[in-house]
This record gives sequence, C-alpha cells and structure tokens, in this order.
Amino acid sequence: MIVFIILAETYHVQQIWKLALFAPTVYALSGFIQARYKFCFVFGFFGLLSMAGKRSRVKDADQLTKDRAMAFRILSQVIFGSSLITLLYYFLS
Repeated sequence: MIVFIILAETYHVQQIWKLALFAPTVYALSGFIQARYKFCFVFGFFGLLSMAGKRSRVKDADQLTKDRAMAFRILSQVIFGSSLITLLYYFLS
C-alpha cells in the first residue's frame, strides 16, 4: 500500500489509476483484521478448521453458520475499510 502510494506520487500517475490502491489495501487490511480476530475468513467460508497444522471440516451446522457469519463480518470490514482508504487517497491527493 505504502509503496503504491509512493510510486503513484513519484511518477504522477493519472487520477483514475489511484483507484488501483484498492487491491493492495484489501490484501494488507485483510491480514490485520484476521490477526485481530485470530480467524481466517477463507477457512470460515469453506467450513475448515486448522489446529496444529491439521485441517478438518467443521461438522456442527450451528458452528458452521457462526463461522460463516464471522467470515462475512471480516470480509465486510475489509471491503469497507479498503474502499474508505482508497477513496480518501483518491479525493485528497
């Protein structure tokens, strides 16, 4: 994200290209939010459980529903946060 901004400002890219900041922001923000919750949203969507490097499927339907809800919550925060950061950069630069 920071490298993208530095390069965009150094090379004076066209304004529309600044919206491309969204992709690295999603990548960076997803890592921070997943670490905060100690929950992988990809595993949550697919109903996977990883303990000590061993993967298994979540068998309880109620737990699977909760995992998918948490995964959706994290993904929503990532999309919202990334959109906000990108639009702030787009309009303030």
